[in-house]
Amino acid sequence: GNAKFAFDLYGQILKSREGSNVFVSPASISLALAMTWNGSSGTTREAMGKALGLEGMPLEDANRAFAALLRDLQQIDPKVRLEIANALWTSGKIRLQEPFRKRLADSFRATATSADFEDPATVRAINAWVKDRTAGKIPEIVDGTIRDMIVILLNAVYFKAEWQTAFDPKKTREMPFHLAGGKDKKVPMMSRTAELDVLETKTFRSVRLPYGKNGRCSLHLFVPQDLAEFHRDLTAANLDSWLQG
Repeated sequence: GNAKFAFDLYGQILKSREGSNVFVSPASISLALAMTWNGSSGTTREAMGKALGLEGMPLEDANRAFAALLRDLQQIDPKVRLEIANALWTSGKIRLQEPFRKRLADSFRATATSADFEDPATVRAINAWVKDRTAGKIPEIVDGTIRDMIVILLNAVYFKAEWQTAFDPKKTREMPFHLAGGKDKKVPMMSRTAELDVLETKTFRSVRLPYGKNGRCSLHLFVPQDLAEFHRDLTAANLDSWLQG
């Protein structure tokens, strides 16, 4: 379900930002929406489950799966640091029920806090929370405009890892990078010789670069043969079959 949601989301963003670079964490959005899914009911709950790719899955089962996913991701490799933090902030206009708070804590390791959104101290507290959970990489995420909001969903991700086999800095060279418009731009490029998992299809070439000790966490690079055809074929089902194949 998460994979389907990720590629549906990716497709929608590409349509609205055609020609732009897109950098997004679908898992972060899934987690944030799943938290609010727990506070919904009736047709809203059904619609949110469908959008998340979890249609027909009982909420309790989904919560257990999200809790297991978070545990697995944060223990993925002894040499990979992956921090995922979730939080929900509400203005004083909303009173959260205790069962909802407990589900957020148990399944998403999320804190639920009520605060005065018109108080500058609340802005500072939210920004301090984000800065702390991203090792200072994201110093602030909200500003004074939150005074008009009722609920704020926050997800912070921090990732730091070394390659399983490091690149030799001495082999970095200035080489041409081919831009989409046909022009070239000189950029520093790393290089090394190694045995790696590669895959080539009619629409793309790809390679997997593992991180850490056990290689469970990897960077997958896809170079399209034909960009338009690649976007059409880039679905959760196709990707799953490509990677397993």
